[in-house]
Amino acid sequence: MRPILQLLPISKIDYTIIIAAVTPAQWVRFQQYARRVRAIIELDHIKDVHQSVWMLLDSLLQGAPLLPRLVRLHLDVPIDRPADYLRLLSPSLRNLELSFCDDPPELARGMEGPTTLALLQVVLSKVPDLKTLRIPLDSTGGFSDKFVEVLTGFVKLESLLMKYSNLTINHGALLAFSRMSSLRSLHLTLSPGRSARNGLSYRRPTYLFPYLQELDIGGTLGDLAGFFNDAELRALVRLAVSAAPDTGFDSNWKATTHSILATLPQDLRSLSLGIHSVLEIFEPCLSLTNLEVFETRFNQYEPHLSDEDVLGLASAWPKLHVMCILYLHAIDRPKSLRRPTLQTLVGLAQLSQRCPLLHELEISSLDVSSILTKSPLLAACHRGLRVLNIARLDGRIGVDMWDIALMLDKLFPRLDTNVIRIHTTRREVVGLLEDVQAQRRREEQPSQDDTSLSQDDECPCERELLRASWVPWYDGLEW
Repeated sequence: MRPILQLLPISKIDYTIIIAAVTPAQWVRFQQYARRVRAIIELDHIKDVHQSVWMLLDSLLQGAPLLPRLVRLHLDVPIDRPADYLRLLSPSLRNLELSFCDDPPELARGMEGPTTLALLQVVLSKVPDLKTLRIPLDSTGGFSDKFVEVLTGFVKLESLLMKYSNLTINHGALLAFSRMSSLRSLHLTLSPGRSARNGLSYRRPTYLFPYLQELDIGGTLGDLAGFFNDAELRALVRLAVSAAPDTGFDSNWKATTHSILATLPQDLRSLSLGIHSVLEIFEPCLSLTNLEVFETRFNQYEPHLSDEDVLGLASAWPKLHVMCILYLHAIDRPKSLRRPTLQTLVGLAQLSQRCPLLHELEISSLDVSSILTKSPLLAACHRGLRVLNIARLDGRIGVDMWDIALMLDKLFPRLDTNVIRIHTTRREVVGLLEDVQAQRRREEQPSQDDTSLSQDDECPCERELLRASWVPWYDGLEW
């Protein structure tokens, strides 16, 4: 906004003020540039614009929008003077991030005050064709029926993103959202009712989301299980679930998680889970044969990830492009949980053969105690994998790091050493891998007497590989 306002005869000392009459030529030029604005992200300078400037613009615009072609807007509205900011709203707006500032007393009690409700009604009246609404507000209150009613008034809304707003999502709100037939993407966090111990009380009728394609949802396992039990998500293709960490180890976590995963639609393409458990919880997901992206992060306990586990996942999901299985290092791990089984390099080879489209792999641990450089699994290299991140190498004492680098190069000749990360020193793996790649390139160079070699006769491994500029990853952390 500042460059546009500077087209008017203004002066800025303490405030931006009008110092002369606006000529017709200046106004025409102002409107021409205003029509070019498509997005506004930062609006800090507006608070310094004097009220007289806005009054002048109102008289010149005569009800027309200030920015008639604005599509995207991040609006942080101060409750004490919202009108100045609401002037930026335009019927052309399709993507709005809406929050409130200045911490008025009503916000301290939650987003329930008449002012915020009225402001949302103004937004609805000025931007009826809004497609995406993001509410990043950090408040402590819950939804009222009136607030939900205003939200559902955006009849063309396709994306409602409010996962981090800290707003309470109760049964009434979920029911209202499920009736918004235009919704394609929904991000939210379930909150328990007044009695947190009892969790949410989900009742029939079910939450029908016939056209919802993307869902990012958080909450406790119990609340999540209740939601998925009563929700119908036939069109869902992308799902992200974040389960709130418990204070203790819940012996019913497996049955609860199975009840959630068993409800997933067969056409799901992307699954991201943030939960704390072991790998066998994913058994209900093995029927999702179209899965292309699988991400899970274990918040408390390291999962058992044996070669058999990886082979089972790879066999079930041959279309995988991205696999990410990480965990936060266990602290005060219960003695009843034995040390987890880890994936080996052999399992890595099996995974690459079963998932030919895989181009990004991220795992927490890899057991390198057994190196099989002459294994038949190395006969066929995987040409697609470019990104490989391994947080920890186990069993590397007494193992030659050159053998690890050699095997990785045989398995994945297209690894980009600019982006791969392995938690060792540079010369131990990544630096050695660079040397292996350089040596292989020299050996693969055709001699001057063998220029007739056809392209089909050449080695299938990649010839042109970038050299790495090593960026340490987790350096200094104790594992």
